[in-house]
Amino acid sequence: MLASDGHDWVADPFSKGTWFAAPPAWESGDAGAQIAPEGRLAFAGGDIAPVGAGWIEGAIVSGGDAARTVLSFDA
Repeated sequence: MLASDGHDWVADPFSKGTWFAAPPAWESGDAGAQIAPEGRLAFAGGDIAPVGAGWIEGAIVSGGDAARTVLSFDA
């Protein structure tokens, strides 16, 4: 027997779509402020990567940056 399933990511109220699509002029702002750590919380992901946004390479760079940020937090 063969079965399959799917999910409507566009209609999902939590994802609101399938991938990041920057609105017009989003990149002309201060991107550093958009991904700055909040307290002891650091952000990472391919969609907010400073280099290679939207690609796996960007996610890797962003993850490394976030890891270094977390390691710099006082214990």
